[in-house]
Amino acid sequence: MKALLLHHDKAFPKTHNLEDLNRLIIEVLPLWEVLSDDLLVLTRGATEFRYSGEDATQADAEKAVQVCTILHKKLLSYF
Repeated sequence: MKALLLHHDKAFPKTHNLEDLNRLIIEVLPLWEVLSDDLLVLTRGATEFRYSGEDATQADAEKAVQVCTILHKKLLSYF
């Protein structure tokens, strides 16, 4: 998502919050559409499970892979 923003000369903050990046993408690509709930799955994985204390479940991991696959294909379609 950051690469897409760079490609469009759009500045972005240092963040792991994909919803924030999503809002910035919409500013340069109004037809961009990714479900916020899907981005929450990935943001949670990048923040909550990064350190010891809470672990992802098998279902969390499977959902994250599914969302990543969809997001990856969508992002590639813009390059």
